[in-house]
Amino acid sequence: GSRPQEAVVAITAGLVKDPTNAPAIKDRKDAEEVVNRLALAKQCLAKKQYVQVWKQIQMVEKHMSGGVELTMMKIEALCCIGRHNEAYALTTSLMRTNSRYPGLLFWRAKCLYYMDQVPSAIKHLQECMRNDPDNGEYRAEIKRWRAMEAQKEAGNEAFKYGRYQEAIDKWGECLEIDPHHRSYNAKLLLNRGTAQAKLRQHALAVEDCSKAIELDDKYVKAYNKRAECLRVLGEKEHLERAVRDLEKAMELDSEENQRS
Repeated sequence: GSRPQEAVVAITAGLVKDPTNAPAIKDRKDAEEVVNRLALAKQCLAKKQYVQVWKQIQMVEKHMSGGVELTMMKIEALCCIGRHNEAYALTTSLMRTNSRYPGLLFWRAKCLYYMDQVPSAIKHLQECMRNDPDNGEYRAEIKRWRAMEAQKEAGNEAFKYGRYQEAIDKWGECLEIDPHHRSYNAKLLLNRGTAQAKLRQHALAVEDCSKAIELDDKYVKAYNKRAECLRVLGEKEHLERAVRDLEKAMELDSEENQRS
C-alpha cells in the first residue's frame, strides 16, 4: 500500500531538479491518483460499499499492478458483489506465495461458502480458527454455517422418510439463517416446493418455485417443478403459464448444453 506514496515522493524529488520534465509530471499525476483512489477504496471497504471498491481498484490497476494488499481488497470486493469464482481463483494464486497472509484463508472460506461448497468452507474456517482462536467473527460465521447445514440435512432426512411437513418446517428455518446466500436459498425453496407438492399444496409449491426463480433465474429444475404444479392446478391461465415455464426450461437447457 505504501509504494504509490513512495513513487509520488521520488517523482517529486526528480521534478525539483527538472520542473519541466513532462513524463515525470504525468507520472506524478498518475501516482497521486493511485494514492487517492486506494484511500477511497479503503474507505468504501470499511463501509461495505463493494461496487465502489471494485470501481476504484479497476482505476488503480490502469497505473500499477497490484501487490498483496490490493489483491486482498479485490478478493473481498469480488466475493461480496457475487463474483465468487473470480475471487476464489485470486485466493488460489495468493495461497502459492502468501498462504499466511491475514484474512486470506477466511475469504477463501467465504468464496467456497457462496459457491455452495459449505462443508469445504467450514473446513477452511476451522483452519482459520486454529490460527486465530479468539476471533469472534470466525466463531459467529462457523456457527451460522453449521446451523445451515444441520437444518438442511434434517430437512433432507425428513423428506427421504416421507415426513414432508417436517421437511417443510426444517427448510423454512434454514431459509432464515442467511438471506444473502441466493443460490443456497434457491435450492431450499425448490426443495420446500417439492415437499409441498407431495402434500398436494400446489399453490404454495408454485409460490416457492417462483421465489427460487427470483433468486436464480436460470434454475431449470424450478421452472420444471413450477410447470408441473401449474398443470395440476389446471385452470386455463395455469396451463398457459406452465407452457411458458417448460419453454423457458428447454431454452435454458439448450444454452447449458452449448456451453458445456
